[in-house]
Amino acid sequence: MQAAFRGRKHTITQNVLAAVDFDLRFIYVLAGWEGSAHDALILSNALERNDGLRVPPRTIQTTRAILSTLP
Repeated sequence: MQAAFRGRKHTITQNVLAAVDFDLRFIYVLAGWEGSAHDALILSNALERNDGLRVPPRTIQTTRAILSTLP
């Protein structure tokens, strides 16, 4: 089991994806992925689960608007 959680520097690592609302309250936590897993894979898994992360459509539009205004 420990071999699966060894990172590229040979230390034991684990990824945790956490989401908070605008009041900084945790609304979703997904822990347990091995440390060498790619962030996109973890996010994809969180979105595909039956009890997974739900992102309101308006939030995505707001984020895109903010990112488009950055230099």
